[in-house]
This record gives sequence, C-alpha cells and structure tokens, in this order.
Amino acid sequence: MNRQPLYVGVCTVLLLGCVAGRQYRLQGNEPGHDAVDWKATCMARGFSAYALLPAPVCRFEEPADPMLAELKSVFISEGVPVELVLLAELESGMDAAARSRMGAVGLFQLMAGTAGRFGLDLVGCDERIRPAQSARAAARYLKVLYARFHTWPLAIAAYNAGEARVSAVLQSCNAHSYGEIAHALPAETRSYVPRALALTGCREGALVATLPPPRG
Repeated sequence: MNRQPLYVGVCTVLLLGCVAGRQYRLQGNEPGHDAVDWKATCMARGFSAYALLPAPVCRFEEPADPMLAELKSVFISEGVPVELVLLAELESGMDAAARSRMGAVGLFQLMAGTAGRFGLDLVGCDERIRPAQSARAAARYLKVLYARFHTWPLAIAAYNAGEARVSAVLQSCNAHSYGEIAHALPAETRSYVPRALALTGCREGALVATLPPPRG
C-alpha cells in the first residue's frame, strides 16, 4: 500500500491550518524577495510528494524573539540548519523550564541520558533549563541523527521516537524515507513530524527535506 498520499494529506492540512486566521506576507509579493517556483523546486530535488503541498513561503509578522535569535546563533555555530530551532516550539512551547512526565526537561525536552551524552551538567543546576546549553545539545543530537538516517524528516522522527525505534521500523519495512514508514511509527511521531514540517514552512519558508546537511 502506498502511504505517501496520506502523509502528504496530513502535511497539507497542517500547513493550511498554520496559515488560517493569521496575517502573513508572501515573499514573492514583497520588495527584495523573489518568488519561488515551489513545485519545480521540489520536483528538481527529487521530492515529488512535497510538490503537492502549498508553497510554505508565508512568514508571519511577529515580534522578534531575543531567545530565538540566541538559539539560532547556537545552531549556526554547530553547523545545523537554523530552521530546526523551531523544534523547541513543538517540544516545550519555548518554555525553558518545561518538564514532561517522562523526565524530559528544557526548551528541547532532553532526557537525562541524552543531555549527559552531549555534555550537559545535570548535577546542581540542571543545564537543560539553560537555553544556550539546551540548544547546543539538541543541535549536536540532530547532527548525530542526520549522520545515521541521512534525511531531516527521519532525523526529526528519531528525535521524537528514538533512534532505535526508527532504525527498527526502517529495517522491518525495508524502507529509506519517512513517508514509507510513517504508518508504522507511534501516533505521537506521526503527528510530530508533519507539525515540524508545517511549522518550519510557515515560519521560515523552508522545505525541511531539502535543508542542507550539517556542517562539521
């Protein structure tokens, strides 16, 4: 059974919902911005399924968030696409002190094991609640995930569901892409990944699947 149309349909609904009821501007209609042929770009880069999605070129007119700028600076220094900083919005609602029932803490909802793996101090003051430290650990983790799975959608799925689970599903489905395995992942991840794609599309005008690989 081809699961790709279902995956595209979910992303389309989320993107449309992201735009609905809010003021935005289209890059191609603003001075200094060139209109982008979204479908042609997707097709040329081998992402035909994404060509069916509305072009994510809407950028909301919202006040600059100083913390967001700080997080982006960290991601730049780590060589990770800055658009992925918005995972913090999905993970914690940009609440640096957020704590989950499962023990995840901070903007990027890092578990203790992951935080320790990437150098955060959990003794005394838990560094997961510090925005810059949390962002650096999250960026380094995303680099590891991309190196393992070779696409950002799969890396994002693994950030949510865990590396071992995504690897096992890819193997059991004899698959190589998120669209091929979405149906076999937990419901939370099936919701999480399209929301990440929609959020980065609406807020950053970015197609996650075509973001460059990490540097360094």
